[in-house]
Order: sequence, then structure tokens, then C-alpha cells
Amino acid sequence: MVRRRSLLAALGTGGSLGLAGCADAGGPTTPDLLEFSLPTAAETVPTRYTCEADDGVGVSPPIEITSVPPPTEALALVFEYPNSVGGTFTHWVAWNLPADTDRVPEAVPTDSSPPELDGGVQGQNGTGRVGYVGPCPPPSEEPQRYWLTLYALRRELDVPAGSERDPVDDALETATLASKRLTTYFRRPLGSDDAGGTATRTPLE
Repeated sequence: MVRRRSLLAALGTGGSLGLAGCADAGGPTTPDLLEFSLPTAAETVPTRYTCEADDGVGVSPPIEITSVPPPTEALALVFEYPNSVGGTFTHWVAWNLPADTDRVPEAVPTDSSPPELDGGVQGQNGTGRVGYVGPCPPPSEEPQRYWLTLYALRRELDVPAGSERDPVDDALETATLASKRLTTYFRRPLGSDDAGGTATRTPLE
């Protein structure tokens, strides 16, 4: 994980939202000083981050964070599919990342407290496993939308590593200073193999 030298140094840094999908006007609060991007998964999610990867799970994409508002004390992120058959499906949830984080690297290990997050921790995705699991929507003609939300926190979340998402959401309600959402897309072509070899290829995500 890359770190900013100081929070103040980031205040004059503009983000590159146009390179990272779409800002969702109906989503969370979006102060000008909270800027981030998905440099390799901008408008569409590459195969290596999805269930179409060789391992049937995919790895997490890198995230570039260009600025956060003061007095941010920590960061959290949620990657989700809002149109799953069973409701919103969580692909990735992480919290208590350092406030001066510049970059979350690609392929963060699926451990509850991976060193790549520099003190940050991960919770359970929609399969009940800890860490990231890639998009795997039903094959269709239309791309499916996915949301990545970054939260600037006024304090660290008092939620144990490896938790389900519900207690994280509860803690975010009072700890969130600002948040911003990006939208990206992924489509599995009609005729895609749903059998796969792992449960994560079942088209529920």
C-alpha cells in the first residue's frame, strides 16, 4: 500500500473521476476533497477481477486515492452488485485503512488482516468468505452495474476483522465523514459456462 506524505498535501490534488467510471448522483455524499479511481477497471471490469478468471474467483482491482477531506482518520470501502437476485451482493468490504493511503494494491490476499492494507481489515463477502470475490452475474445481453464506494471516516470502526457486512454498515452510519461512489460494469456473454468448478461461478453475484 502506498501512503501519502501528509493529509494536507493531498488537499491540492484533483482526482480523475472521469477515468474511473461514473459518479452516482443518487449515491452517498461526495465532497470535492474525496477523490479516487479504479485505474484498471474504469468503465468495465476486466476478466481477471471476475469469476471468468482462471481460478473462478478473480483478484481485487487496484484503487487509486488522490485526496481525502480533513479530519479523516481512516478509510473504508465496499464493492457491491445492487441487482442480485437475492438483493445487494457484497463482493468486498474493508475498513480502517490508514487515512493517508494513496493506493490499494491489486490482488489483496483473502485474509482478515492482510499486510497489504497496512492495518486495515477485511470482512465477509456475499459467499461468507473473507476478502474479495469477483463479479459473476447471470449471462446476459446487457452489462451489469457494480458500485465501489469509498468512505472517509472520522474515526476507526470498532468492528472485528472478518465480520459480516451488517455491523460494518451500522458503524459507518455514525463514523462516515464523507463518501463517494463509482459505477463500473461487467457482462458475462450468453452461453457462458455456469458450472465452472467453484461455487463462486454460480450466477448470483
